[in-house]
Order: sequence, then C-alpha cells, then structure tokens
Amino acid sequence: MFNSALTVIMQIPLQTPVFKAELMSKMYHPVTYFYGRFISNYLFDVTAPLLMFFTAFYALGANTEPQNVLQCVGVTMLMGILGNAVGYVCALLFDDHVNARNFLVMILILWICNMGVLVNIDTNAFTRFAQYLSPPRFASEIMLKSLTNGKHISIVYEGQVIYDLQVGEVFASSLKYNFGISNCFSALGCWSLFYVLSATCVIWFRNWKFI
Repeated sequence: MFNSALTVIMQIPLQTPVFKAELMSKMYHPVTYFYGRFISNYLFDVTAPLLMFFTAFYALGANTEPQNVLQCVGVTMLMGILGNAVGYVCALLFDDHVNARNFLVMILILWICNMGVLVNIDTNAFTRFAQYLSPPRFASEIMLKSLTNGKHISIVYEGQVIYDLQVGEVFASSLKYNFGISNCFSALGCWSLFYVLSATCVIWFRNWKFI
C-alpha cells in the first residue's frame, strides 16, 4: 500500500504542468482525468503486491482452498486501491511531493499504531475506537486468519493427540481480531471507497474554475 501511495505522490508534481495546460484547453474534465490516471496506476501498481503475495503464500504453506486464496487476493487488491486513493489525496492536497509524503507518513503512523494489540487490549473506549479508523487493521485480520487457516498446534502423548488448537485462533484471540472476515472486507471496501471519493472531491475543488 505504501509503495502504491508513494508512486502516485512522486508522479503528480511531474504531471501537473501538462495537466493544467490540457485542462485550460478544455481537453477533458478533471474528474475524468483522475479516474483514468487512477485506473492505469492501479493496474500497474497492483502487480508487485500480487507477486509478493503469491510468493509468500506458497512459501508459508498456506491453505490453498479456492476461498482462502480468493480472500488473500481480494484483500491485496483492495489495499492496492486504498494505497492509490490515499496517495492521490495526499498529492492533490499539497503542491509539492515533500509535504505530501510527510502527510502520508503521518497517516501511516496513525494507522499502524491503531492496527495491533495496543488498541485491541482492554484500554479506554477512545483508544479501542481508534482501530476502526485504521484500514490496515481490517486487512491484517483477514491475512492473519487466511494464512494460518488449517494450521494446528498439537501435543501428542503416547500416540494420542491430547491437545489441538488452531494457530490462527491463538493469534486472533490474543490480538482481539474478532470482527470476522466478511465484516473486515466490508469495512475495508468502505474505507477504500471513502478515499477514492475524497480524492475525487479534492481534484474537482482545486480545478473547478477550469471546468
């Protein structure tokens, strides 16, 4: 996700002069330009995460049932959409890539702080609420449960299994990852849509006078 966002942030300042000139010539609507760039960037940027995912997926010996594979591919693609959208929001809010990159880092720090055990333990209500503002928290639950699906910890005594526990359930329980995969997909999809629409509003607002 960070790679997708950073790629967009580094590209926008280089494209801005041409974009402004073409916009003043009434060649296209700024929102049309945004969605065209967004789709082309996404198709290019999502390739590397998918390759990394499949490498890690089979290296870890994860469950290869179709549903499990589709869950992991789905969350990878959604995070690609989210990364591109957040990158456009940051790049369009600022006129230079340095400030945009710093703003992106600040967002990522907040997300990372709100995706793990620090917000899932029994702390105050505000801290627990913060996890809902972190899209990677939902992606982490999906990936954790999918990659550990079917893996067990077993203790055998005199040829008999006396203790058997799913690895994923142990980690999910300790991190309080109990939203459920379907709910996490819904939340991740909503956050992705929110940032795409936010980027649409920003590029329209900053260029409405050229429409």
